[in-house]
Amino acid sequence: MKKSISTLVLSFAVFTAFCQVTIIDRLPGAYPTGNTDYSITSGESDRFGTTAYTICADKFTLTQTTQLLTADFYGENESNSFTPSNFSIFIVRNSGTGLPLLNNGANSRTIIGNLLNSQVSLLRIPLGPGFSISQFNTITNRTDIAIDFTAANGNNPVILPAGDYWMIAAQYVPDGSPGEITFYWGWLGSTDAAPVRPKYLYNTFFSRGWNDVSYSVVGTNVLPNSLAWRLIGDVNVSSIDETSVSGLSVFPNPTTDILNLDLPENAVVNDMKIYTISGQEVNLKLSIQEGKIDVSSLIPGVYVLSGQTSLGAFNKKIVKI
Repeated sequence: MKKSISTLVLSFAVFTAFCQVTIIDRLPGAYPTGNTDYSITSGESDRFGTTAYTICADKFTLTQTTQLLTADFYGENESNSFTPSNFSIFIVRNSGTGLPLLNNGANSRTIIGNLLNSQVSLLRIPLGPGFSISQFNTITNRTDIAIDFTAANGNNPVILPAGDYWMIAAQYVPDGSPGEITFYWGWLGSTDAAPVRPKYLYNTFFSRGWNDVSYSVVGTNVLPNSLAWRLIGDVNVSSIDETSVSGLSVFPNPTTDILNLDLPENAVVNDMKIYTISGQEVNLKLSIQEGKIDVSSLIPGVYVLSGQTSLGAFNKKIVKI
């Protein structure tokens, strides 16, 4: 018996119950607090018509398709006053050399939105909808930032396929008067083990590429094993591929732009839609040209391609990268 599209979509919603896991849990190391010599100031801004940034990156791995839920970034502030209005998050692909991947041709004059080959770019998230100051101590200057990925992404889930990534978290500082300190927030280091040391990139020293993060402690440099942060995700985002159409296939999957839909010769497509894994229809007009479907306008994530043909209905999980 054929299943309707609504029935198929409902089955996906049933299988999206949360299965929360802690992906990263790296606590601050035994470094003195209350002095930003012990953390790298991490931020980005548009200063007087140009772009300035000091960005830190820490590597993490997803072993399966995962929805990112929340993150906590442990840091400190340069003074006992801290009133940020925006924060930025970048999740960057791992390059073939094991470093965060930059876009081709990027240099010290490249604006930060075009600098990184990002799976996720959440630029200048407003205070409230997406990020909050979870701790601010005016004595020690300890300043922790909490991120809700779904809220920060316009109430859309942030879903990534399995792979190696680099997390970048940076305060955004708008233009200010000459002499004003540009970057205020520093991401603390951790002594917790990590596969590689954290990296940082400073636009003035761009020609050096990515550098190891180091902190100055009593006149010596300390290389932290990692940065201090916590990442929570939901790994129960795998869908049920269901079809009553024998021989149907969708490829390549994952894809960056084009999906090929291979159907039996006598099959006619009557209706086709794309849904998020939570069952929300995506506002994307689909058309098939010679068996090809253009999904290049989708943001990276996991979706359900749901269709009705003359031979029956189908649901196929697709991953846009």
